[in-house]
Amino acid sequence: MVANVPDDSFVVRFGGKKFKADDLMARALTHYMETKGKEFGLSVNTLPGKSADEIAAIAERPNPQFRFTTAREIRAIGLDFSDEIDDYGHTNVIFPDPPTTKHFQDFAEIFATVRNNPNPVTPRERKDAPHDER
Repeated sequence: MVANVPDDSFVVRFGGKKFKADDLMARALTHYMETKGKEFGLSVNTLPGKSADEIAAIAERPNPQFRFTTAREIRAIGLDFSDEIDDYGHTNVIFPDPPTTKHFQDFAEIFATVRNNPNPVTPRERKDAPHDER
C-alpha cells in the first residue's frame, strides 16, 4: 500500500529508552546502509483513523513502550514518510540527505510522550517481523 498519511494520523515509534538524537542518528545511519544509500530513515507505524494505542496493538512489536506524535508534527519539522506502508502500519520517516543533529533533536522532541505497549509480541510470534525485530 502507498503511504498517503493524512496530517491528523497518529504516528507511533516503539522504544522508550534510546530516544536521544545520537541514538536516533545511529539507527537512521543503519537504515541508510541497509538500503544501500537510498535513504536515511527511522521505522514508525501509522494507520489513518486509528488511535496511538490501536496502532501499537495492531503493530505487534516486542517493545514494552512506545512514543507517538502526528503526521502533521513530523511534516512541520521538515520530514515525511517513505512510499510504502504495510498492513501493520509500518513505514519509515525519511530524513534529508545528509541529516543534521537538529533533525534528530526535533524528531525526539515531538515524540516526547511515552506509553506502555498494549500488545507486546515477541518476534517469533510474528513471522513477517521487520528486519530490526529479528
